[in-house]
Amino acid sequence: MQKTRVLIADPADLARQGLRGLLSTHEDLEVVASCKTVDEVVSESIAQSPDVVLLGYGFSEPQRLEAVRQLVKNRPWIPVLVLTDHPELDAFLSCVRAGARGYLGGNVDASGLIEAVRKLRSGGCAMEPSIVTDLFAYLSQAVEASRRAAHLADKS
Repeated sequence: MQKTRVLIADPADLARQGLRGLLSTHEDLEVVASCKTVDEVVSESIAQSPDVVLLGYGFSEPQRLEAVRQLVKNRPWIPVLVLTDHPELDAFLSCVRAGARGYLGGNVDASGLIEAVRKLRSGGCAMEPSIVTDLFAYLSQAVEASRRAAHLADKS
């Protein structure tokens, strides 16, 4: 069985240790690097070639976005899973625009996190369930605006 190689990143030692401990209980997952800064995340992703990068809760939103952008620029084939303690639609959209393939809030349980890592490894995505309603509202508004613009264009 080929293991999924995971790079974990969080400024807090305890958070990194906790994530490492959780992931190490699964035989198909292997932590190949543990980073505390955005610069380390980028350099270690280049050096270790993980299958998934897991950005922890401790990074600020600007730090998360910078990490995602740098990872996508330097290693676009490595999916990034962002963990946040305050999942919000705008932050989710920013992470997706930057290139993240996963975005989960602080209410995710251990099995949900493991499932998300496996999904990203197999080419899938992971999304915080609590923002689905907001995302549908956002998309519905965009579709309606597009319809109005098309209708106005037809009249002219």
